[in-house]
Amino acid sequence: MSTYTDTQIERRPIEARIIRKIIRSLKAAGSPIVSIWDGEEKMKVRTEAEILEGVFNLDEAVLYTESGSYVFVVMGQSWDTLTDYTLDLEEALKPVDEYIDKYGD
Repeated sequence: MSTYTDTQIERRPIEARIIRKIIRSLKAAGSPIVSIWDGEEKMKVRTEAEILEGVFNLDEAVLYTESGSYVFVVMGQSWDTLTDYTLDLEEALKPVDEYIDKYGD
């Protein structure tokens, strides 16, 4: 990852934990993230590092899964980073929602 991304992750640890939980929860549920839409184009991603690099260089990002489902994240929102997702990902993202409910303000 770039120095910029490492710095952003260090400055925004809550958002970093939430994004990592999203990545890992979707992968564990068999719906890995395969691309990020930045508002203009889709970037293909394969690794957690590539996803973090993409997300932490944007204010808003749409994370697409293999099936075409999505998760919408807004950076700079702390506990409100996870803002929307398609209904079919609700069960896969349950650990993320529970984490936010338990520790968020």
